[in-house]
Amino acid sequence: MKKNLLMLLIIMANFSCYHNLESDFQELKNELDIQKELIQALQNSISITNITSTNDGYSIEFSDNSSINLFNGKTPLIEIGTEGY
Repeated sequence: MKKNLLMLLIIMANFSCYHNLESDFQELKNELDIQKELIQALQNSISITNITSTNDGYSIEFSDNSSINLFNGKTPLIEIGTEGY
């Protein structure tokens, strides 16, 4: 009986950790996708024309009429190097 209870607790702990890892992975993937879009805009000489605050973050509009949304105040850090890109 104690073995079964111990196994059940181990299985439950593993499932909980897996769910947290999956959630963290998805959040990182979303942030990476946003950063890729910003870098692509910089490489294509597209400029930011407007930044609007929304209920859950920011909306950034670009000179080519495209836009992206940043959620929960998580803003990627984009730096321009000494060579201009």
